[in-house]
Amino acid sequence: MNSPPLTDIFDGVLSHTSQSIFWQNKDLVNSGCNKNFALATGLKNPEDIVGKTIYELPLQKKDADFFYESSKKAMFKRMESFSAGKKIFILGKEEYLDIQFIPIFDRENNTNGILCVWDNVTERHAAEKKMEKKILRADKLVALGEMTAGIAHELNQPLSILNVLAEGLLDRFSDEKKDRVAHQSSKKMMVQVKRLHSIAENVNSFVRKNSNAMDFIDIKEPVNSALSFFKDQFRINEIDLDLDFEERMPLVTMDPQKFGQIVVNLLNNACFAVNEKSKNAEDDYQKKISITLLFDQERQFVVFEITDNGIGMGKEVLANCMKPFYTTKEAESGMGIGLSITRKIATEFKMKVEIESAEGEWTKFRFLTRPSRYEIEKKTATG
Repeated sequence: MNSPPLTDIFDGVLSHTSQSIFWQNKDLVNSGCNKNFALATGLKNPEDIVGKTIYELPLQKKDADFFYESSKKAMFKRMESFSAGKKIFILGKEEYLDIQFIPIFDRENNTNGILCVWDNVTERHAAEKKMEKKILRADKLVALGEMTAGIAHELNQPLSILNVLAEGLLDRFSDEKKDRVAHQSSKKMMVQVKRLHSIAENVNSFVRKNSNAMDFIDIKEPVNSALSFFKDQFRINEIDLDLDFEERMPLVTMDPQKFGQIVVNLLNNACFAVNEKSKNAEDDYQKKISITLLFDQERQFVVFEITDNGIGMGKEVLANCMKPFYTTKEAESGMGIGLSITRKIATEFKMKVEIESAEGEWTKFRFLTRPSRYEIEKKTATG
């Protein structure tokens, strides 16, 4: 059985590789290229490169200089190969290339030419740059969390002192009829000091390192705690907030800090969605976010539900939104980890997650969890 000629094998390899390849003689005049190189440089046929120098290809002069000098370096210094990563403008378009210059030797081991191989890594380079921005932003968020925890901790002592002083003033001006203005001012001071103390406690609770503090909790408590972070944001951005909390809810077993993180992540997404939609919406568009807490008697689930009338999600986004680092936001606006963390926490608590959305209209996240065993046992005992 006859083997195919080596030239046919060589041509087959060059035609089917994903790399762009061209080769030059010892005078650095092009002797040939593969189809990918011809396509990348706008040549009709690979044969069109023969006899041309690098300066006759559609490259900027500084890029042609780079190829020329790199080829000389690899060939005349008799290097095994020379590699470089380079941003090149080809046909007016910016491309990122991994380039290798390989000397060609004759049978007497004399340098007889150069083989240039490049991989177009533009997409990979863009993805790496995007990931670098995300990592940098994550580092900043970690530092911000640590700094915020420190500030919240340092605020506790002066707030305690202010609270004592406010109580003293309220006691001093206890006769509201006689000292009405001073009495009312003292009461307002106490209310605001307590509000600041509550905010500091919520910040401490949210940034505290994971303690796996599983407990029987009323799910309304971590929801209300998370909402306290967003009151000003809702007011400033003119977002209507509708709360529908069932009064008597069964207790659930989970870490309130972690569930609070779920709520914060979902509120962040909802605020982003309605704010984005408002940029191109009609003048009568009203941003709305609603949160529902109820016990589904039929399915025997405690249900947490958050709905917004924002930009919504198409099928592709809906299918991928909870995957790590998947995001439709710019790197500066989001990292694509909020919903993946949410899914991880939900899985840890064995929560069922349901997502509904209509692109351009609305999105609804629904989290279902079983009542705690304590609640079930109590119900059985009293039933």
